[in-house]
Amino acid sequence: KKENITLKSGKGVFITGRQEAGGDKLRKWILIAESKELTAVVTALVPEAAKKIYSDAAVREALVSLDVRPSVPIQEQMSLLPFKLDDLANMRAFRVEPNTIFLTDGPKDSVDAVEQSLLVVSAAPGGPTENGQRETFARNLFAGVPGFKDVQVVSSDVIRLSGVQTYQLMAEGKDAKTGTDVKLVQWLRFGNGAFVRFLGVARNDNWSDAFPRFRTVRDSLASP
Repeated sequence: KKENITLKSGKGVFITGRQEAGGDKLRKWILIAESKELTAVVTALVPEAAKKIYSDAAVREALVSLDVRPSVPIQEQMSLLPFKLDDLANMRAFRVEPNTIFLTDGPKDSVDAVEQSLLVVSAAPGGPTENGQRETFARNLFAGVPGFKDVQVVSSDVIRLSGVQTYQLMAEGKDAKTGTDVKLVQWLRFGNGAFVRFLGVARNDNWSDAFPRFRTVRDSLASP
């Protein structure tokens, strides 16, 4: 069954059908919702055996309640991250992506670390479990940082933060576009089948102010 519907944020198409997967019979609903900002596709699958719990009417009511906001407050976006930072050290969050937050000490929403210091914190599943492999993993991850040239690692250490081994890399290099001298730091913290990465970059003349802020944010990590 297919029908055109009107939603809070625009027009939509609502499709109801049946499907089999692995020998199980399923009921399936698809909502295609259109707005000025985006097009959303929402799919619901319910086993036939659960029909009394999730009726057609209940699923339809849930899906057609979809609404689109023109923007989502940055604090709300941060609340969806798989980790929490208790102290941003007066840095400003200006972008949140899946499992990643971008912080800066300047007024621009820019990832250009030459203009203003930049700290990127991200989380990802997996990573090596053996200590001997983790240092190599950290170096390989750092080698993939784009936007810089003549990068040289000046120190590599293993430190403990809240009882967890953290791999620290300090480096110097130049901005690939302008040739401006910059310094970089990467902290990689492993645990619970995942790892959290801190990558901080600042101009040489701003490093003495930026680095303590980076460490404050790092140390405030509450839940990897």
